[in-house]
Amino acid sequence: MSYKNIKQIAKYEVKILMRDNGFRFVSLFCIVLVTCIHLLRQGNIKNPDWIAISLPSAIPFANAYLISFFLIFITVFFGGRFISKRRYDESLSSIDIRPFSNIDYTLGKIVGFMIVVLGLDCMLALIAIFINILLSDAPFAIFPYVFYFFTLTLPLFVFVLGYSVMVKGVVKNQAMARFVLLFLSFILVKIVPDYFFGIFDPFATYLPNVFSDVTGFSVLNIYFIHRLIFFLVGVGMLFLGILTVNRIWNSDRVRVYTVFAGSSFLLLGCVLGFIYIIHFKREEEEREKIRIVFEKYDKQLKIRVVSHDISFKQVGNSYESTSEMVVYNPYDKPLTSFILYLNPGLEITSMMVEDEIVNFTREKQVVVLSCKLQAHETKKITLLYHGRPVSELCYPEITHLSDRMEERTYSILKMGNDFFYLSSDYTLLTPECMWYPISVPTVNISSPYSTIENYTRFRLTVTGEKERCVISQGEMKCRKDTVIFISPIKLTGVSLCMGKYIHKAIKHEGKLYEIYLFKGHEYLVDQFTDPKELIDSWSFDFRYTKHKAYVYNKLALIETPIHFAAYSRVWRDRSEYVQPELIFRPEREALLSSAFKVWKNALNEGISTPQHEFFNMVYLQNFESVRILKKGNVLFGPLEREKEIKNEYDISSLTRKNHFYIYSPEFKAIDIFFQYIQKRWDTMANSFGESNTFPAAIAYLQENSLEYLFQQPRENVIFDQVMWLKANDYLKRLLCKVPFDEFYLFTQDFIRRNTFCETNYEEFGKAFQERFDVDLIDFTRKIYKETRLPSFRLRDICLWQVENPDGSLGLLQSVKVWNKGNVGGVITLAGSFFERSVHYFIPVGACKEIRCYFDYRKVDKFNLEIQTNLSQNIPSSYLWRDIKLEEGMLMNPYAGVFDADTTLFMSKKGEYVVDDRDSGFYLLEDKKFFRNISHWKYSDWAGGYGEPVAGFLEKKGGIGNSYAVWETTLPEEGEYELFVYNNANAVENEMYSMNAVDGQVVVKKEPVQTYIFTCKEGEKIVSLTYTEMKQPGWISLGKYDFRIGMTQIKLSDKGSDSYQKVFADAVKWVKVK
Repeated sequence: MSYKNIKQIAKYEVKILMRDNGFRFVSLFCIVLVTCIHLLRQGNIKNPDWIAISLPSAIPFANAYLISFFLIFITVFFGGRFISKRRYDESLSSIDIRPFSNIDYTLGKIVGFMIVVLGLDCMLALIAIFINILLSDAPFAIFPYVFYFFTLTLPLFVFVLGYSVMVKGVVKNQAMARFVLLFLSFILVKIVPDYFFGIFDPFATYLPNVFSDVTGFSVLNIYFIHRLIFFLVGVGMLFLGILTVNRIWNSDRVRVYTVFAGSSFLLLGCVLGFIYIIHFKREEEEREKIRIVFEKYDKQLKIRVVSHDISFKQVGNSYESTSEMVVYNPYDKPLTSFILYLNPGLEITSMMVEDEIVNFTREKQVVVLSCKLQAHETKKITLLYHGRPVSELCYPEITHLSDRMEERTYSILKMGNDFFYLSSDYTLLTPECMWYPISVPTVNISSPYSTIENYTRFRLTVTGEKERCVISQGEMKCRKDTVIFISPIKLTGVSLCMGKYIHKAIKHEGKLYEIYLFKGHEYLVDQFTDPKELIDSWSFDFRYTKHKAYVYNKLALIETPIHFAAYSRVWRDRSEYVQPELIFRPEREALLSSAFKVWKNALNEGISTPQHEFFNMVYLQNFESVRILKKGNVLFGPLEREKEIKNEYDISSLTRKNHFYIYSPEFKAIDIFFQYIQKRWDTMANSFGESNTFPAAIAYLQENSLEYLFQQPRENVIFDQVMWLKANDYLKRLLCKVPFDEFYLFTQDFIRRNTFCETNYEEFGKAFQERFDVDLIDFTRKIYKETRLPSFRLRDICLWQVENPDGSLGLLQSVKVWNKGNVGGVITLAGSFFERSVHYFIPVGACKEIRCYFDYRKVDKFNLEIQTNLSQNIPSSYLWRDIKLEEGMLMNPYAGVFDADTTLFMSKKGEYVVDDRDSGFYLLEDKKFFRNISHWKYSDWAGGYGEPVAGFLEKKGGIGNSYAVWETTLPEEGEYELFVYNNANAVENEMYSMNAVDGQVVVKKEPVQTYIFTCKEGEKIVSLTYTEMKQPGWISLGKYDFRIGMTQIKLSDKGSDSYQKVFADAVKWVKVK
């Protein structure tokens, strides 16, 4: 092999490529396209998605990502062309006739191609750097550009070039070779990346791919192995590709060496691939072993830790610690042994009980002490331990962490799964990693909803820290290199964070507010000119909401590395990001849905300030119970909503007025019931809200019990909705038995007496029965085991003026309710005359008249809302407006619940109704494939017709090629009056809400709906005007003669313009004569 020959051949190859008009055009196209994408999607020309610019590595990775795509395209079409002779290759004829070896010739060609293409890559990187510095708000760092070039771009380029040379050597026809390469590239990019832990992913998007300013790149060793696999396999394919060059070999020995070199590189790549897969397999196996140990000891009785003094000293990447605990046996029987939990990476060097060394056995994270503990006895335990925690212990209920990978993915950027940090630069330990011994595990694997929370009084002493800030819960005291934290209240866990932070603090209204930022990130808070205004915004909500308060003495916002991960759990109201007194926030606030920048101008000038409005926006995002996962590529367009998940950044748990945990061995997740009720007491008792998951939750509860839900949990958001529905049902059923004020005061008094404690639900039930003579345990058991739902029918809403026996006047409101469902349920009445909603339990199959008496007031009409709560009724709220006072006067009125006749609910003779959910309804839609058309969509919005589901279909205006069709069979001919059901609420809402379409303000015409039907006189076309559609309920289309047999009516999708929506609900034929 001659380097001089390789250099000369490479020089000629560069000239050929630079003279190739096709290559020049493609290169220019790549330059223009990459520049435009960076400017439009990451520049400050317009507001980009925050995730696209929030991190210093965002633009460098995006640049390498785009370059990698173009590398694949360029290499497929231009790489390895030398293998097939071309007519325009005359410039190399002087080389072809020379006795160059195959290796010199092929390597020269490959090197020349790589020089040109990598030169183009460098040019594209320089353009990105220029935009990054001058035309973008993204922070700049040069190292990520260099890193991604050598770890992402170069290995992929070598790999793609390698298989391009091989394929073009085997498939001599250039067109066929390119087709094969495009097909293989499609498989590589779209099909195989998710298999075998992403080993085939050319962009390594299975692995974390962004930088933290503090901890750098997550799992860097695994990332290097992954990229080295692509590089080595690519080099191996290049050597083997030399064998396909149709030239005479200088010697057979060189051919053997080439085969050996290519095979060696391929074999080394395969070995690294095996190591890569084994790494993840071993991690899963270790997690499975830990999970098995958790399950083994789940049913064993757990002691409680009353107080815990921890002494901590970090030594390099590990630590030494001592724990002095006071433990308690909460049971009425003695324990011959008990267990503690400690991270299996930590080694116990000493175990003492009451200052005496005791024997213990250990199985992974479980430590079994051979020591007796009498009923309700306390003992002192001292442990000495050291080492480094292992991450496999964290979130053991997640079988495969890859199942939750989407929660750490933001478009093309992937955040790491670092559950703790322990290095000389940065340390972060949370209760999840069990860095100190505990008596109850972070999760009950066998029954997660039975997970116990143990309230403990902590004291933490950290020694040996002179340069780093030390952060934890409690009051801080410092002595030289020793920092002590003493918690004045009991906590369920304690965290420790140490790093080189910039610390800012302010004391306001007796509470300490702190912010810890990494050096260089001060700009995040410097934009806020008045911190007290932000604190007032934070506490404003507490002053006017009786169930909210911030009860701790301090609040610290702590910036953490972007790779620090915490997952939400359906049975917990917070994640590890949210600790008592501590809120861990992602680095640079990179993961917010909008830019972390104070707006220049307030939306409400003169009423609020820009920083106040911006803070409220961020504040509200962190009080949402759900977070929206978005899909798409941030470089090619706006991200789209994919689904909702439980928000791991939700801080609402910190604002609970009363912190407590109520536990029951029989009723799993009973604490969630209480938390829901306490957070939304007034809302839950007086109204019934719905979300977009309401129908799915109703369908689930129609077939399954709450008890079954805990055995087969659904996804997060559905679980939350189901729990909300059952908690609401629980409360309102009790309010049918117990006065509201008395129940509220009793509950609040019980909670206050058990604040920052674990209490037993059975004790609460016993006290409740003594106070109200209601067996709460049996009542709860029915709530948990009950399947099926009630189904209500409502009729005859009336308001009467009444005369009492003493001659005084009053008002009587009445409604008739029939429960046609499978179980009893609660009806809630609210409206003009109700100071507070009232609740009535309607047994299964019962038909009742509910009468409510009110003191007289001068009124001729009223509004009434009836909530069907947890039932088959969708929507769950019915609203009647402007109900007129009935004529006449009732004497001797009786308020209460009375039996009623079900005949009122039967269909009237001579009426034939077809609803949009009946078999007689169908759609005729325009099926032209190449036209951009809208389709009919179902909606269960209030105001529709139907029982128990009142819905309708809607469609954006078309050209009259799509129809909603109602069919029925008339048993006799004659004159019928034809009615259509009109949802005036939907019509009005659309009329006033669709003034902007696709960002443009439009002038809308008044809506019109056109119906087509056939009677004896022939085809009729009747249109409803906007004036007519303002009237709710049945609207007459007129009286017509119909023949006996099948008849139909069609609603055209053609409206007054393309912005109108057309609504299809129900149709009714009424026999006149």
